[in-house]
Amino acid sequence: TIPNQQKDHFTVDVTNGVQVVSGIEIFVDIIPKLIPLQAQNFTVLEGNSKALTEDYLKISDQHFKGFSCEFILLESPKHGYIENPRFPGVNLTKFTTKEVEQKLIYYAHDGSETLCDNFTILANISELWKQSLPQMVFVTIESVNDEVPVITANNIFKVWVSSITEITKGDLNAEDKDSLPAELVFSITPPSNGYLVLKSSPNKSILSFTQAQINQRQLLFIHN
Repeated sequence: TIPNQQKDHFTVDVTNGVQVVSGIEIFVDIIPKLIPLQAQNFTVLEGNSKALTEDYLKISDQHFKGFSCEFILLESPKHGYIENPRFPGVNLTKFTTKEVEQKLIYYAHDGSETLCDNFTILANISELWKQSLPQMVFVTIESVNDEVPVITANNIFKVWVSSITEITKGDLNAEDKDSLPAELVFSITPPSNGYLVLKSSPNKSILSFTQAQINQRQLLFIHN
């Protein structure tokens, strides 16, 4: 027996003891023991939704067409939910193939700062007493930079006259869940009694710098 084989055939010979009819082909359709559910992973924008069409949930075998089939969520998404937009706010735990065909079933992301999600689903046809194997669907979340930077440190620091003082993250620090420190840029007005430089370019005054440069202890204030 070959697993997942859906067709077979063989030949027979028939005789009455005198005449022989040979080479009669017999074709066999093999109905799978389990419903062959094909579930595809997909991508969605942070805070958005995606229709779970037949591109993502499909029963490929023709023997199961015409039967009332439902999809059952064994494990719901952790950072979103499955819904029918006709009933907003209702988290579904099951839905039908007809709803999928009509593009009425959606995965909705909850807008959290997450990069992935998943849920586990199976297909069930009660009329045939058949189910599919559970399928885990992985969701990739494309992040959206919608967070505002938060200043977590902005302290007055004291310097000696004509001194060179390092500015640390304890003096000035900003955070943003959607951005790396190198992407957080500070822009300043020129100081009245000094200037800022980077240790890597001590002879060049600057009017902008990044949180990463502060974290790397590169930023200096030179009093004059």
